Amino acid sequence: MPDPDVALRKQNSLTVEYALTRREIFLSFLVSLAQSARFRRTFLLYAVAAALAALVIRAAILHSFTPMDTLIAVAWGLGWVVFLSIWVTIRGKTAKRTLTVSAHGISTEIGRIKAQIPWAKIKSVADTSKFVLIARTNGNAFFVPNRAFSSPDLRNEFFAKVTDWSRQAT
Repeated sequence: MPDPDVALRKQNSLTVEYALTRREIFLSFLVSLAQSARFRRTFLLYAVAAALAALVIRAAILHSFTPMDTLIAVAWGLGWVVFLSIWVTIRGKTAKRTLTVSAHGISTEIGRIKAQIPWAKIKSVADTSKFVLIARTNGNAFFVPNRAFSSPDLRNEFFAKVTDWSRQAT
């Protein structure tokens, strides 16, 4: 009986199965912020918007602007950063994911949720110490943990093929 966590080779495709932990989801969120300028800009834009909204609302209600208003606005912006980090961690999917990569793109399945992502929708592929990161153009990403592979050779093969296929699409 084959090990379910072993990458399977079928018709020039590779399949891995894994489930992320909440800790891995949080760490992957941080890695995304560090590696994606677009994601970082979007994330910071939301924080600035929350701070500005708080500032505008206070100014409209109080009809004044004080240094305390600025501190409250900054607190709202930082609060948004904390809230979004926690929200992503809680909302992240921890069920078993089946991820199949081929020359045509990525097929993913978690429970009844299925999706097909063409390589043209992949922004970058990176090798981190604990994950193979496949970042999408919409800001979402796949973090395939090293434990999804039965050996370092299978991980390296997976990373090499994903890198090649994503580059061929650009």
